[in-house]
Amino acid sequence: MKYPNEDSSEHEHQVFLMAWVARAIATGPVAANRWAASLGGLADTEMNLYLTRPVDLRHFLKTHSEASQAQQMPSLKWLFAIPNGGARGGNRKQAIIRGGQLRAEGVKPGVADLMLPVTTRLFAGLFIEMKRPAERPVRAGKGGLSDEQIEFSEFVRQQNYRCVVCYSWTEAAQCIVDYLT
Repeated sequence: MKYPNEDSSEHEHQVFLMAWVARAIATGPVAANRWAASLGGLADTEMNLYLTRPVDLRHFLKTHSEASQAQQMPSLKWLFAIPNGGARGGNRKQAIIRGGQLRAEGVKPGVADLMLPVTTRLFAGLFIEMKRPAERPVRAGKGGLSDEQIEFSEFVRQQNYRCVVCYSWTEAAQCIVDYLT
C-alpha cells in the first residue's frame, strides 16, 4: 500500500484511512499509527505532525494502553463509505449511464464521503467529507466544497450530527479519535 502525500488524490487518502481504521480496530490507534509510519510515512516520533490537534492525540496515546484502545474503539468497524462521486467508468456515454443508474438508486450530490453511525453524548453520528490536500483553503472560503456539500453539512449539523471536512487521512483519523474519546 502506498502512503499518500500532499499530491495524492482524495480517493488515495480515503483508502489509506480505511486501512488505518482496520488496523485501529484490531490493535488500537497507537499501533495503527506505527503501521502507517512503517510504510514510509511519518516517522514514529513525528507521526502526529499533520494531525489537526496533535496535543489532544498525544495526551490520548499517553493515557491509554494499546490493548485498552483496541477495546474502546470497536465501533470503528461501522465506519463506511458513501459512493457519491468519482469516476463512473469508461467513456462519456458509460459515465452518463452509470450516473443515471446511481441517481435512480438514490445517490445524492453533496452527501459526505464517510459516515460513522455512533452516538455520543453530543452527536448522533459523524460524517466526514474527504478533500485533496491541495484543496485546503489558504484563507476563509469553501475549501473545495460544492454548494450541495455545504447544504448537506448544514442540514446534518441541524440534525445533531458532527460533520467535518478533512484534507488528509491523518486529519480524518484525528477527527475519528476525537469523536470517539
